[in-house]
Amino acid sequence: MAVTGSPDWSLPSSTCFRKSRLITFIPASNLALLFSLPNLRSLHLNSSGCPSPILESSPTSLPEIDSDSNLQDFQLPSSSSVEDLNDFLCGLPQNPGREDLIYEYYVKAKETPGFRPEKSTLRHLIRVMEAYLKLGDSERIMELFNEIESRISDFTPFSTKIYGILCKSLAKSGRVFESLEFFRDMRKKGIVEDYTIYSALICTFASIQEVKLAEDLYNEAKTKKLLRDPATFQKLILMYIQQGSLEKALEIVEVMKDFKIGASDCIFCAIVNGYATRRGYNAAVNIYEKLIRDECEPGQVTYALAINAYCRVGLYSKAEDVFVEMEEKGFDKCVVAYSSLISMYGKTGRLKDAMRLLAKMKERGCQPNVWIYNILMEMHGKAKNLKQVEKLWKEMKRKKIAPDKVSYTSIINAYVKAAEFETCERYYREFRMNGGTIDKAIAGIMVGVFSKTSRVDELVKLLRDMNLEGIRLDERLYRSALNALMDAGLQVQAKWLQDHYAGKSGFV
Repeated sequence: MAVTGSPDWSLPSSTCFRKSRLITFIPASNLALLFSLPNLRSLHLNSSGCPSPILESSPTSLPEIDSDSNLQDFQLPSSSSVEDLNDFLCGLPQNPGREDLIYEYYVKAKETPGFRPEKSTLRHLIRVMEAYLKLGDSERIMELFNEIESRISDFTPFSTKIYGILCKSLAKSGRVFESLEFFRDMRKKGIVEDYTIYSALICTFASIQEVKLAEDLYNEAKTKKLLRDPATFQKLILMYIQQGSLEKALEIVEVMKDFKIGASDCIFCAIVNGYATRRGYNAAVNIYEKLIRDECEPGQVTYALAINAYCRVGLYSKAEDVFVEMEEKGFDKCVVAYSSLISMYGKTGRLKDAMRLLAKMKERGCQPNVWIYNILMEMHGKAKNLKQVEKLWKEMKRKKIAPDKVSYTSIINAYVKAAEFETCERYYREFRMNGGTIDKAIAGIMVGVFSKTSRVDELVKLLRDMNLEGIRLDERLYRSALNALMDAGLQVQAKWLQDHYAGKSGFV
């Protein structure tokens, strides 16, 4: 129903006024018009249950109001009753993006002497506060809270909700200590606590490593049986892991079982990773197996961590068993898990198994990353299978996977083992032209290459670059470089090498 200048509007009888609903589909651009109409107490739809007499006043010519109209240009009519204003506020459309408009109308209505929001109006304002919570607008939530704080005691069913929105908003916006003060004030007033407030406060304090406050609130909530949000447990576990209190993290998992809340994959992997980082991979394997016995359910990330841990401690068959279990549960596209197994096959000389796993990976639509290509090139390089090394390199380039320093080190080293030094130099030049910086591994390889091929100029340049970047030679490479310079009759360069490396490195 569009609002027009027609004289067919009707005013319902007083007996059915409270039962009828205000128009809720008036365009937002015309809402301000309702406050500008003199002699109009409330605008309603005709109802068969409520006969409506014709308005006695002459029809009002409605002005054109567009969406940019300023609300301040319109004033509430002095004849509007408090009852009408509450009904009007409840009838405002709650479309997303209209929160500011609804709030401004509330402020206008509040200026009317004797106006007091009823329960239905408070419900409406709470929904507006919830919308601001989603938008992250803590300032506007605080304004609304201050507007209705003095009336909260009369509406105890809404007190918890209103305080809850305020506390959560302040906590999420970095004002967690303010949030805690309001929470304490709420309890002093005897207002019932809600688990979502505890969750917001505990999560925020845990995130900023305020351990004592997080623990105190957690213990309170635990005593009151108000621990229902899995995020609360997760944040506490992450806090304890960062603190190095791994046993306390496990205690939280036990409490989760008491509250019948399952440990998520995020929690499971955080604990396993925490043990791996702080106590080593053997400890990580043990804690993984303990949590499995405690009926914790691993997800893709936890499976990948477990496979890596088993590979690191040499329990290769266990790693393969976990991988099979992972596949059976549908987690068959995890690059990290494939990488760990392929690396394990490389260490154990199982080249065929590595290539079979690569083929399976591709069949499943899981693209290998640069790490996997590096592992495979290193494996084939050790086996002097240069055709396969070159094939992998070209495949990587074709798929636009940029080779890194390890990639160049692997392929250069592969050609060194095959004594194809010119190809080594070609890849080294490409590496440097692409902005690659030398490290001890690649420098050591190229010192040997330039020494063996008597490329003295390149050797001297490399040695100077190494000196600038603070890279030291081991004794074997030092001897190789020194002999190459001496054989070429470059006494000055040989003396420079001795001065810069022999004394500092302890070589005689």
